[in-house]
Amino acid sequence: MNIEAGLSPEILDSLYDGVYILGRDRKIEYWNQAAGRISGYPSAEALGKSCHDHILTHLNEEGQNICHTPLCPIDQAFSDGKTHDAQAYLQHKEGHRVPVEIRTIPILDARGETARVVEVFREHLLPEATRQRIAELEKLALIDSLTGLANRRFAEITIGSRLAETQRNIWPFGLLFLDIDNFKGINDNFGHDAGDRALMMIAKTLINTLRAYDFVSRWGGEEFVVLIVNANREKLLQVAEKLRLFMEKSTFPLGGTRRRVTVSIGAALARPEDSVEILVRRADGLMYQGKKAGGNCVQAESGLP
Repeated sequence: MNIEAGLSPEILDSLYDGVYILGRDRKIEYWNQAAGRISGYPSAEALGKSCHDHILTHLNEEGQNICHTPLCPIDQAFSDGKTHDAQAYLQHKEGHRVPVEIRTIPILDARGETARVVEVFREHLLPEATRQRIAELEKLALIDSLTGLANRRFAEITIGSRLAETQRNIWPFGLLFLDIDNFKGINDNFGHDAGDRALMMIAKTLINTLRAYDFVSRWGGEEFVVLIVNANREKLLQVAEKLRLFMEKSTFPLGGTRRRVTVSIGAALARPEDSVEILVRRADGLMYQGKKAGGNCVQAESGLP
């Protein structure tokens, strides 16, 4: 269709809001990219359809279908030639409801009659309290509650993303798998509070001694995973040895004395063919080799300096 002056497809497709245009027969003549993003329906599935095809099936706050009723803002715009606003819940292509704010704008022909109606709609912003609660839940799902580090789930997502980059020859990286030596003895002899304090000491040392763009996570229990970005063999081993030394030379107060903890570290460079599971398993296996050698050491892959 020929969109009226000022409503070029280029402009409409650059909008954040969804926009579609209906003719007198209620058939969709234009559907912008944001309409597809919000509703799930690409333009190919929306163009030529009519309101009767149940593309969006708006419901109001009470759950009533407002399409083809006196409450329909499109019918109101066609009827009185005025702009109308409404709030509704459109049905996404995948079935769920999306809260939207709607404005319908009549386009008049030369005789002053409504030839088409433009509907502009946007996702209704959630209340601030709801947004904050969602953010809290997202944080809880990805952050370890004791140390504040990324948790295992977050680590798996991040490693997977880094591996995808490695497969495109972007930003090679290495993975360090750390395990606190004799952690069970700390818990058994001094209690779980002492174990938690040891974990916090390790976590804060990792955060404070690594580069801002490296990634640190608590894998589980007394295990930690560290991603060293843009690292060759020499750099990876250098960082691993630095972390081991920092742990060895750090102590925390316990029972009137200061306790020292050490870590065993496995160091593996990511390979293009790696999966998350394979890379972590390789680094974990190297860490256990260090444990068998007496702990407080770095065990690297063959070929690492």
